Amino acid sequence: MAVPFFANYKLRIPDGSRKYYYELRIISMPNLAKILLYPIKSLDTMEVEKATILPGGALSYDREFAIIDAQAKFVNSKRDAKIHLLRSEFSLQERVIHLQFPGGQSPRVFHLHEELTPI
Repeated sequence: MAVPFFANYKLRIPDGSRKYYYELRIISMPNLAKILLYPIKSLDTMEVEKATILPGGALSYDREFAIIDAQAKFVNSKRDAKIHLLRSEFSLQERVIHLQFPGGQSPRVFHLHEELTPI
């Protein structure tokens, strides 16, 4: 169901006075084109039909996991642009990620809950 987006405008009365009135106008009808999640921070997106909004406002499964380096620092494109060379596919149901490394023949498969290392 589309919900209109309204804006409240303050307009001057055209009688030369300094009086104003407010007018509520429909600006547009918002449209959600698609929902993209990043299950693992800085890796490829995953398009979903619907998503659950968590109490804090985040989407369920979005940036739930991250890659860390040997110093326990998050790996991201701000510090290492090479992260964008990785290709990933994620299965929400199986909690599995397939990572394709540059020049690699076949993707490596990681079972996230079995190989999870808390930080």
